[in-house]
Order: sequence, then structure tokens, then C-alpha cells
Amino acid sequence: MTANEAVSNWERQSNSSARQASVPRLAYRPMVIGQANVRYQDKKTSLYTARTYAFRLDDIASTGLVHWEQYATEPFDTRQISGQPQDGTAIFASVPAAMQEAKRLTTLQGDLVDMLYNTARLELPFNPQLKLYAGPEEEFSAFQARVYQAAREGRDAEVDKVTSKYEALMDKVEDRLKRKGRELKAEEKELQDRKREQLFTTGEAALSLLQGRTAFTLSRVASSNRYRRQTDEDLGESKEVITELEREMQEIEQQFELELKGINERWAAVANIVETYAVSPLKKDIHMELFGVAWVPYWMILLGGQPILINAV
Repeated sequence: MTANEAVSNWERQSNSSARQASVPRLAYRPMVIGQANVRYQDKKTSLYTARTYAFRLDDIASTGLVHWEQYATEPFDTRQISGQPQDGTAIFASVPAAMQEAKRLTTLQGDLVDMLYNTARLELPFNPQLKLYAGPEEEFSAFQARVYQAAREGRDAEVDKVTSKYEALMDKVEDRLKRKGRELKAEEKELQDRKREQLFTTGEAALSLLQGRTAFTLSRVASSNRYRRQTDEDLGESKEVITELEREMQEIEQQFELELKGINERWAAVANIVETYAVSPLKKDIHMELFGVAWVPYWMILLGGQPILINAV
């Protein structure tokens, strides 16, 4: 950044004013920088992608473990790294002794690779029930939409299967209801005919009694009454069967509704399952693009007699 850009950023971030500051001057500080390209491959998810991790360490001791994860920074544009300072009048800070030890730097580089191998996992949302994995660049909302669509398709397939089963059951009951309905109409008609016949027979019997044909007439009346009672009984039985069939149909419909509700609830639960699938890199897939001591540019201003270093990158 130019001096004006850097100072403006600093004023906004620190909520301070640099009006009384000296003219900015380019200053370089030595730092250990590391940048690695990490490749991720996974057959299960058909994954092949890469990530770049960068680190900037401003001070190191001659011994001891460095927690590299605490010094992560934005990746460097390697095209902007130069072998020469941008300003011949720039000033340079002194290089700490530890940064001048080749063995120490080699150890730090190995530690950085180990840290990336153990911690640089690529975590992908996935649904274990549907066996769906998010892509490395996919927005979570897009992944969730895919999960919901798959869940809907699974639910619809199960609903179609259950619907076919219950439609067959209801068709059978409905056919029986239709047959019994036709039988009931026929029995009702027969009963009406029997009643008319009984009225005719009774009237004829009264006339015949007066004419002296008692035995024959009473026999016809008894037969007519018996036929009517039988028709009444058949009619009552048909009504009972129809009532039972209607009750059976209602129970099937209620069971069908319960199964549909269960299917919806089960697939809704499946759609809301989100777990994390971690892909770890192989050590051979960690490639160090940059590692070593670099001069990192700052703009230095004097404010109230105190030197202040402002990030220039």
C-alpha cells in the first residue's frame, strides 16, 4: 500500500489521528514466512482440491515449539515478492540471531509441515443417511437444497409404494361395498314384492275363508309370512355387512394417514441430519511454496516522538 493508504487504514482501525505525525518512511522488519499448498484427495467424495496456508512469524527463539496456527495470515502473492527493496532509502531492523540459524529454520519448516499434516483438515458437511457430501466450494445453503431435494424424492418414492398398498386394500373393500349395495337394493325390492304378495294373500285368504277353503288359504298365508321374514333377515344382514365394511374402510384410511404422517416425519428428520466429514491431506500432498526469512514492509511514522510501524501489506 502507499503511505497514504496505510496511514488512513491505521487511523480508522486505531481511531487515532496522524495529522501531527512525521512523513512516513519505508521500514523493513525480518520475519519467518511460510506458505504451503495442500492438496486434498478423497475417492468417497470424488474430491480433488487444494488450499493455500500462509504464516508470518515476527520473532522466534533459538529453541522451543512454535504454535504455527497462531501466526496464520492471508496467503502471499508470490509475484509480489522481490529480491530488492522498493525504496533505496528504506531502513531495516536487525535480524534476530535465531533467524540466522539454518538448523533452526529447517526445524521450524518441518514443524510447520507436521502441523499442517495433523490439523489442516478439510471439513465437509454431509448427510450419512442420503450419502450426500458438500463440495469444497459449495455454499451450505446449496448443499442443504440438494439434501432437501433428495429427501423429497426418497419420501415420494416411499409414499408411492405405501399408497399402492392401501389403494389395493381400499379397492377390495370398495368392491365388496358395491356388491353388498347391489344385494341390498335387490333385497329391498324383494321385500317390497313380498309385502305386496302378503297383502294380496291375506286378502285372498279372508275371501277364501268365507268360501270354505280354509286349509289351503292358511298354508299360503304362512308361506308368505315366512318368505317376508327371511327377506327381512337377509336385508338386516346386508346392512350389518355394509356397516362393517364402512368401518373397515375408515380404519384403513386412518391407518393410511398415520403411515403417511410417519413417512413425512421420518424423511424430515433425515433431511435435517448434518454431520462433518473430514478429509486429511497426505504428507506428500503438502508442498512448501515459500519458507525462510523475508523482509516485510511497514510504513514508519513518528507521532509524539514515538515510532509507530503501520502495515504496508
